[in-house]
Amino acid sequence: MGKTMQKGAQDLSLQIPGCVHHSVALHELIHALGFVHEQTRPDRNQYVRIQTQNIVSGMAHNFDVYSRTDADTLGLPYDFGSIMHYRSDAFSSNGRPTIVPTTSEGRNFESKMGRGEKMSNLDIQKLKKYYSCS
Repeated sequence: MGKTMQKGAQDLSLQIPGCVHHSVALHELIHALGFVHEQTRPDRNQYVRIQTQNIVSGMAHNFDVYSRTDADTLGLPYDFGSIMHYRSDAFSSNGRPTIVPTTSEGRNFESKMGRGEKMSNLDIQKLKKYYSCS
């Protein structure tokens, strides 16, 4: 997924303001467990279109796509409801969407993307599969 290759402890930084909500803390914890943002997975262009013209200058790197060697989809589908997904207007410079779903399923989730309060069922499946839990 995106697991750090460093040895020893994995730092998890929760700072005020910004990380006081449990969903943000959970999102950051899942990063520490080795997961990347859903909209950066290698197959993301099959599900969403990134509107680079709407992204704040200097923030486009947040939408870079990982290679298959750096982020494994684990054979599971794209998850518009993932706690690891950005909102459709993330890093917007003008209030317009920066992430636009290109599938009917995605369009149904657009207003909910990046607004999850808990892990989705697919988030749970990914963690179980990645760490070989039953």
